[in-house]
Amino acid sequence: MAVQLAPPRADPDTVAFEALNMIIGGNFVSRLNMNLREDKHWSYGANANLIEAKGQRPFLISAMVQTDRTVEALEEMLKELRELVGSRLPSESELQLAKNSLVLTLPGNNETSAEIANSYADILTYGLADNYLSDFSARVDALTSAQLRLAATRLIHPESLTWIVVGDLETLEARVRALGIGDVQVLDAAGNVLR
Repeated sequence: MAVQLAPPRADPDTVAFEALNMIIGGNFVSRLNMNLREDKHWSYGANANLIEAKGQRPFLISAMVQTDRTVEALEEMLKELRELVGSRLPSESELQLAKNSLVLTLPGNNETSAEIANSYADILTYGLADNYLSDFSARVDALTSAQLRLAATRLIHPESLTWIVVGDLETLEARVRALGIGDVQVLDAAGNVLR
């Protein structure tokens, strides 16, 4: 699992952030899932989430992987994030799929009066514009690859991630340290720092 802080939900680029989230890990055919599950067969699934918050919010990517592929999976996740902001920017087909994923789920997410009330509660809770829902589809449809490129530089910072690796300490610690992705701390089950 890796996490970093992302801009708040009320940020003007939120729709672009949500599209990027879909591309990297927000749906089944996302880059992470296709890499770790479908291509490498190391995981049952990999995903990404933008957790809702009024202020800065967590951007979280995660995958449960085979123990013997933990370090390789971490490297692949990091590679996918680096490519998304560098050498392999979102394609037009990825952008269109992300748009469809965001817009076509709206009716199903707003079928009942409780779901509609929750949608409007989000507007109030997160300080969104009053017309957020009525304009959402148009804002998603208007997204361009250029907007995604700019938003990616604001959302994804591969070198600033905090990684959480759970597994067999004896086989993983030295290999994770060898990656050189940051300071490594070993915690016990209660969260106490062991070293």
